Amino acid sequence: MIAITGGTGLVGKALAQRLKQQEQSFRIGSRTAPEEAEILPYWQKIDLADGYGLGNFLAESRQIVHLARNNKPLTDIGGTWRLAYRAEQHNIRHLIFLHPNPSSTYTSEAVKLLQTSGLQITIMHTQPSFEWLERYFTNRSKWPLHRLSSGTTLAPLSISRIASHLGELIMQDVCEKSIKLTGEETMTFQTAANLFRKYKSQLQTPREISANTWEEYLIQRTKTD
Repeated sequence: MIAITGGTGLVGKALAQRLKQQEQSFRIGSRTAPEEAEILPYWQKIDLADGYGLGNFLAESRQIVHLARNNKPLTDIGGTWRLAYRAEQHNIRHLIFLHPNPSSTYTSEAVKLLQTSGLQITIMHTQPSFEWLERYFTNRSKWPLHRLSSGTTLAPLSISRIASHLGELIMQDVCEKSIKLTGEETMTFQTAANLFRKYKSQLQTPREISANTWEEYLIQRTKTD
């Protein structure tokens, strides 16, 4: 059994769909139920902020994929501690932690906490996904408005590639310590923002897209089929 925290987020849903197709045994945990009917049967309510539901959620699990975070210390640090503590109680041998870039200092503290636990930990460092970038720029109320300097370099990649690599790690079930996953093209944050503004008015309803670069993703998002 694979236990996925934050299973209703962008990466979590993509990973759940992949594991479902592979007929893997898994469950996803979050505070709110997924909207997608096909993964709803795999969902259990948990709350890392106070540990609600963790015992049942981790029962019979052999691996954890820890995706949940909300940029608050109670969840990102305290919740990670509760998860690791419960995992050790259930004799779970392997935890995969997704460490996205950019991330908060709470995420870095969570990594330090996990590395001092008794669990075998794989830290998967990833660049931001195309979908995350689109959501980030869409939610900006004015330009420029971001916490990254315009010269910060990024190498974004697709959610499907992140989910695919997580799926491979699950199948291997071997502690890799630390790995890095990046996209095919490196650009500055300002370049990424400029490209988004170029295509923003043409973007259609979000859908699953296969793309290798940020601009290729945006071009695909302007198409209706």
